Amino acid sequence: MWRRAHGHEAVGPARALCGVILPVCARDDAPAASLMPRDWLLLLLALENTRPLDPVRLQKGMFLLAEEAGLDPGEQYSFRAYDYGPFSASIYNDIEELIAEGLVEAQPATGYRWSRYVITSEGLMQARAFVAAMDERQLVAARWLSDLKVNVLSKSFSDLLSYVYQRHPSYAVNSVFNA
Repeated sequence: MWRRAHGHEAVGPARALCGVILPVCARDDAPAASLMPRDWLLLLLALENTRPLDPVRLQKGMFLLAEEAGLDPGEQYSFRAYDYGPFSASIYNDIEELIAEGLVEAQPATGYRWSRYVITSEGLMQARAFVAAMDERQLVAARWLSDLKVNVLSKSFSDLLSYVYQRHPSYAVNSVFNA
């Protein structure tokens, strides 16, 4: 069975991810990919269901990945407690860069001031390249991120914030939302 860095069970050995089947283990001859936080952000958009994600789901998904998936520090965003829990301005900067590069598309959310974000076909190709170059630790984190995306998409706004606040109460201290 796959295990996360913290010893919790992750998902089964082979699974469709980014439209490809992840290997049971990383190739022994493959050097570890050097992934940046924005690469994990692109993967979040590519994994499993490619439904568009709103800013809250991007923020909370990347936060939970950073806190719970055992990524190296250089692969994570830094977060601070803010109005709706953990927040990283770098996520918005990276989304704008990914849009400018044609890897992500912003779709206006009818009746709201914000957009939802969806991966483009070019972004999906880039995500597949990341997956193909991952080492064992990264493959485990990618599977964990895939499950996380399903979880994040299944929750309402208030349920998602409650979930994050319950698991990481120190990030709820500045919240304007009462869970």
